[in-house]
Amino acid sequence: MSDLFPNTSRSSLDTIVSERLEYRKLCANWVPKLWFDHHKTQRMGTVLTFLQRYNHDGDEWAVALKFSREIDRAIQQDET
Repeated sequence: MSDLFPNTSRSSLDTIVSERLEYRKLCANWVPKLWFDHHKTQRMGTVLTFLQRYNHDGDEWAVALKFSREIDRAIQQDET
């Protein structure tokens, strides 16, 4: 995959594929993670809640969400 995106580091590609696209490496092949129906339903509910909140509060809520995630990351880094 790094041949397709030569300007992107391998660690960045790995993060994108494994965390954002939710694939994992199995026997040297990338495959989608196996999800049970209740996982899919729960995820759809979470996404719907997110979209409804974004629709209601707009960019203000999205900025607040990003800021709270940055604070969480900073706290986690301090704990390690």
